[in-house]
Amino acid sequence: MSYPDVDGWYSLTADTTVETIKPLLAIGSIEKLSISKIPLLTVKIAKRLANLRVEELRLWCGVTRRAMRYMIRQPGLKVLDVLSIQGPSQLANFSKAQDLKVFRSNCSMTEHDLLQVTQCAGLQELGAQSAQLSASAFSAILALPDLVSLDLEATPFDDKMAKKVSRSKTITSLDLGATRLTRAGLEHLVSMKQLRSLDVWATNLNETDLKLLSNLPELEYLSLGDHDGCSLLDPEAVTSILLNFPSLKRVWLDGIRLEASQRNALEAKLESLRLTCVDENN
Repeated sequence: MSYPDVDGWYSLTADTTVETIKPLLAIGSIEKLSISKIPLLTVKIAKRLANLRVEELRLWCGVTRRAMRYMIRQPGLKVLDVLSIQGPSQLANFSKAQDLKVFRSNCSMTEHDLLQVTQCAGLQELGAQSAQLSASAFSAILALPDLVSLDLEATPFDDKMAKKVSRSKTITSLDLGATRLTRAGLEHLVSMKQLRSLDVWATNLNETDLKLLSNLPELEYLSLGDHDGCSLLDPEAVTSILLNFPSLKRVWLDGIRLEASQRNALEAKLESLRLTCVDENN
């Protein structure tokens, strides 16, 4: 066990055993705990940690579904990030996670996993990248009454789902990168006047489609582009569109190679401009 870093995180790493966690258990209650660099978090360790009071927990390692049954029951747990859920068993006990507000597991979530997670009625933020997003699981997600942030990157999210999610009055942040979203779905999403953050990276949208986003008066963050060398978006057109968004503050452009003048114009307007591509000049 390591002592807390400057941000207040305690850490359990490669040498995590029943013995090495005893000092942590002696503390009894901590704000932040990160578990990483271990092959797999199993039931044996999870049982030991189940009564530790933690508000924010990062499982930056694989964790079995059986072990998750114990981790989710930790008293006072508000934020849970999981790298990878593994094993043949099934998730359970999410209905007992009464304090949980944020759950993110961006790899290997099945339809049953999603349905179980939505038993946590108080969720405000759900991250489910690459999950098996079925129609029933999506309906269960939309039934969460307090949901404000939803990350469905690399899932089967499509235009029909876009129409359904557009009816939400609570969601202000949507991550839909690498999904099946097209202009037809975007036409529904721009009716969500409360949207402040939108990620449509690696989707089948062109510059004409992106002009629809000007109908989002509260939009502060936008992510566009594709894997480097794959984006077909024209840098000049994208720059012009972004400069006309009234509330835009932060932008991430991936694989879109801006000229210096375009970059300077966007940096003058925005609080933050992130550019990622192979060309080091960008």
